[in-house]
Amino acid sequence: MSDQNNPFSSMSDTLFPLSMMQAKAEFDKPLILGGELEIDPQMWGGTYSRAISNTLTYNSGSGIAVITADLNTMANIGKWVSAYISIQGGIAPAKTTFDQAFLTVGNIQTNPFFLTVGESYMPFGVFNGNGPFANNLVTNAFRAGNTNQIALNYAKGDFYTNLATFNNKSSTTTNLEDFSYSISYTTTGNFNYSVGAGYLYDVRGTNASVGEAYPTNSPNTVTGGRNGAYDLNGLVAYGPFGLNGEFIITQTGATNLNGTGTGQMSTWNVTGTYGLLPFGIPTTLFASYSATHNMQSIAFPLNGMIYQPQTTEVTDSNESMAHQWLIAMSNEFFHNVYMSPEYAYDTLYNGTHTWTLTYDITANL
Repeated sequence: MSDQNNPFSSMSDTLFPLSMMQAKAEFDKPLILGGELEIDPQMWGGTYSRAISNTLTYNSGSGIAVITADLNTMANIGKWVSAYISIQGGIAPAKTTFDQAFLTVGNIQTNPFFLTVGESYMPFGVFNGNGPFANNLVTNAFRAGNTNQIALNYAKGDFYTNLATFNNKSSTTTNLEDFSYSISYTTTGNFNYSVGAGYLYDVRGTNASVGEAYPTNSPNTVTGGRNGAYDLNGLVAYGPFGLNGEFIITQTGATNLNGTGTGQMSTWNVTGTYGLLPFGIPTTLFASYSATHNMQSIAFPLNGMIYQPQTTEVTDSNESMAHQWLIAMSNEFFHNVYMSPEYAYDTLYNGTHTWTLTYDITANL
């Protein structure tokens, strides 16, 4: 089974190939299995409301759903080649799919260069500061999902850089040739810090909120030509205290439905954490704030109604996320089994708000 001190599901999506290579250096069994199961009962409410169908309205309610059911397999084919496959879904109405499926060629114990080929998450941004269930606005706006790509990586000591080329993959856009570049420096120890930056050649067609706003078919929410994005991120931690943040801004603006320009779209977040050990239970306290700018026409996911996921309805009435506050307490009651209450409060550009109270239960295998 997987290295229980470093399960696959705890690894960063955008830095997953690097995390996997680092884990291989310490845990090089021929076949490694892992998985994740996540269940979330929740309540939601607020002044924001929208009609979803003739009989269903998003305003207030409660529900429970299994939102994650993953099976992960890593095969080490000798010292230089590894294969990774993640199977996700299977919970109605979701279909069972390959979340990630790629090969890595290299061995960072011997040579700092390694190659990633296949379907994996686009390596742009780090997207820290998410809650046990809800993502912050930076993540929802710009973190793209899995896409077919070829990436050249360099990892030596605390330094890491990555150049990836891929086709943007979304439900509304034809494939667009794209690339990203990222660079970071990360230290470890009782006092540690990380600084990083990245560039995405084109946000259009990436399967995140901003990318999905550029469909080639009607109806669309914004239009315009190629639009790049710049990312800055950082983290500092001392003992049980941690502080991280991220800022992403587009290279240009877009055009709204009414023909006006959006201006450069941007979003940022800052998150503080504190670890403690009450009654011998590893616990992390978490507080986060994130905000957007010039994103009135971008549809954002709503945190409530996870059994039937919804987004804000974007028209000229400014129904998009402007601010978000997240607080949570994550408790590891059993090894790699977390039970975490979380409260999320979002305000929209039109002055309405929505809140969600979730009790996230996650087991990492």
